[in-house]
Amino acid sequence: MRRLFFVLLLFTFFPPAWAQHFEFDSARMPLAELSGDARFHTGDDPGWAAPSFDDRDWPLIKLDRRWSEQGYKNYGGTAWYRFNVTFLAGNREMALLIPYLNDSYAVFADGRLLGQIGEFPPHAKVVSTSNEIFRIPGETITGGRPVAIAIRVWRWPLVANYGGGGFGTPPIIGEAQSVARYRDLQIHDLFWRTEIIHVMIAANLLSAIVGLILFAARPKEREYMWFGMAQVAWSLYSIVDLAFTFLRLPTVSSLVTISITSCVASLLNLVFFHALLHERRRALFHMGAWPLLLSIPLSFAPFLGWITFTQFDAIRTGFLLPYTLAVAALLVRASLRGSVEARLLVGPFSLSCSIWLFNAALGVLDLSHHPMIAAMQRWLQHVITWPFHVNYGNLVGLLCIGSVCGVLILRFAQSRRDEERLSAELEAARVVQEVMIPNEVPSVPGFRIESVYRPAGQVGGDFFQIVPLAGGGALIAIGDVSGKGMPAAMTVSLLVGTFRTLAHFTESPSAILAAMNQRMLGRSQGGFTTCLAIRLAADGMITLANAGHISPYLDGREVGTENGLPLGISAAAEYAETTLELDGSSRLTLVTDGVVEARNADGELMGFDRTRELSKQAADQIADAAQAFGQEDDITVLTLHPAPSAVLA
Repeated sequence: MRRLFFVLLLFTFFPPAWAQHFEFDSARMPLAELSGDARFHTGDDPGWAAPSFDDRDWPLIKLDRRWSEQGYKNYGGTAWYRFNVTFLAGNREMALLIPYLNDSYAVFADGRLLGQIGEFPPHAKVVSTSNEIFRIPGETITGGRPVAIAIRVWRWPLVANYGGGGFGTPPIIGEAQSVARYRDLQIHDLFWRTEIIHVMIAANLLSAIVGLILFAARPKEREYMWFGMAQVAWSLYSIVDLAFTFLRLPTVSSLVTISITSCVASLLNLVFFHALLHERRRALFHMGAWPLLLSIPLSFAPFLGWITFTQFDAIRTGFLLPYTLAVAALLVRASLRGSVEARLLVGPFSLSCSIWLFNAALGVLDLSHHPMIAAMQRWLQHVITWPFHVNYGNLVGLLCIGSVCGVLILRFAQSRRDEERLSAELEAARVVQEVMIPNEVPSVPGFRIESVYRPAGQVGGDFFQIVPLAGGGALIAIGDVSGKGMPAAMTVSLLVGTFRTLAHFTESPSAILAAMNQRMLGRSQGGFTTCLAIRLAADGMITLANAGHISPYLDGREVGTENGLPLGISAAAEYAETTLELDGSSRLTLVTDGVVEARNADGELMGFDRTRELSKQAADQIADAAQAFGQEDDITVLTLHPAPSAVLA
């Protein structure tokens, strides 16, 4: 009983809460779609805008269809539409909405110009725009009296055979505020229908940022730079294409920009794939690149009247075909050779290539009007319809972008792992080399020995050893192992260990080199090792043997030696000995090829002649001169000369 009383109380005191009334007529949208007939005439006469002009002899055509579909196919030039609109009494703020109209046009109401888009001959200027509103002044409107609407249209003759002129979508007329709201809805709908282009722009820009950031982190790996630049070009292409849909832009410059940016982006893609797969720019590259380069000036040809747009499309399709096939062939060939990157990319880009060939074939053979093909195309254009429309080309494009970004990130991660591993190897090699290269030259009574070692930045293969002999003098070895890093350092450690061990059993340079050669057999791994072994006697007599090393210099003259094969090449290698005497004023200089092969900015080598002249100087002066000339390899210099009262230098 209490609940019933409470409900009755609510109904008594609060009726608006359940009895709200809506007036349908007050909420209506007062608009009219002008999809009927209008008078139409080709040619041009300013008097055709006058309301008093008699247009009854003009033929009628539909406002919702192109004039090319109504008996005026391929017409280019000026034409006029005329129709009358009768407004109700009390209408004061009216407007006409033109969704889209090719190419330049002007709108008149009772002979009064309401507005104009583009320019007419003789100073014609084509402007692309859509959803333009033209307000009809209140003084033009009288209730019950028809208002003569005249629309002057100029269709660019160069594109007349490329698509129909005139209206494709009927104009809308009605109250100005309602027309403005309707226009906003149309723009919103167009924005939503083109949302996939926004997605493509975002994907291209984000991938461009990824590529350029990776390039900034690893500037020596140019594939990141080429990819980033290509994606910037594709972003510009999509941005101009989207702006061409919404903004009032000059048609010629916009279309030329779209054409050129697509050519540049495709060319950068081709360069990127060659850099990514470490392919040399040979036949496939030139097959794809030259047509793209020729397409750039070709973009201006139809606008200059040299060719029609239909011919331009056919020629450009022919130019893009070699590029498309070159990319596909490049990826297939690299994947067959075992490239992991190519195998990850060959699927998406082969699919993209197939789609392009399919569309090109439809255009060339003009098969789009076939019912089955038309139905298939409609389905492919709307593969996804929610939350916005996505066609198959967009899906494949996003797949290609994602696959390339994935490959680049994987490559970057692998490069980082390789770099860390190499850094650890180099650090270990430096530790090994520090042990192999003496920090201090041992004292050899009666002689002054100077040494300089200047690495070229990486761990190299230069080495030298000085082992004093119990009876006076010393055994000396200097050499160079081909290669860098840990492999070279391990080879050096093997050679130095062998040399120091042999010094306990023999003082013969030839025997030492022969034994070192045997230890190196099978360990060179395609490289080579040069070595010069010297026995310095206490009385200044020198005995030396050479295994492919640079000959020593005595007082500025090259010492003639019988060069044997580098170590580790042949088990039958023999090393002859050469003897010479070092008197009180003589200087013997030993160098590695880092001195002889120093190269200046012009590419000129230091050479043997300059090295021979430098050999008269102290060790540090020789190293300084070679380094200043242009160091490219490790520099090692040893000099020795008699000095009865000398200690360590």
